[in-house]
Amino acid sequence: MHKTTLWVYGLAGIMSWADAVASCEASDREGMLKCHTVALSKTDADIARKLDQIAAGLSTNPMTRGSTAVEQLRASQRAWEQYRSSHCAAVGMATSGPNEWSYLHQADCAEDLSEQRLKELEELHALVFP
Repeated sequence: MHKTTLWVYGLAGIMSWADAVASCEASDREGMLKCHTVALSKTDADIARKLDQIAAGLSTNPMTRGSTAVEQLRASQRAWEQYRSSHCAAVGMATSGPNEWSYLHQADCAEDLSEQRLKELEELHALVFP
């Protein structure tokens, strides 16, 4: 990742931090981190529910029933979770170094990627349940 890209990503992260601060009225690093943690927990729960819905649909769909589609869905989720963890750790270190702010960058990154993942799963859900 280029320095310019990291700088732009860092700037976007700061802008979304401002949104998090406004929505939960946090004014310090710990409060902002809590805001991200709460938002991430909600999005992760939404992702889990959507995965269960898709898995149920794949299990009953005549085209995918009896196939490895559900196992592939679960494997893709595990791989995505590993990616999110590694990528966001790298973003945190690259944008702020090894200090207390890196956790906030990591949380912001995880929240953004989770929201994107949920949109992807909603698109997949629409394919399984036309």
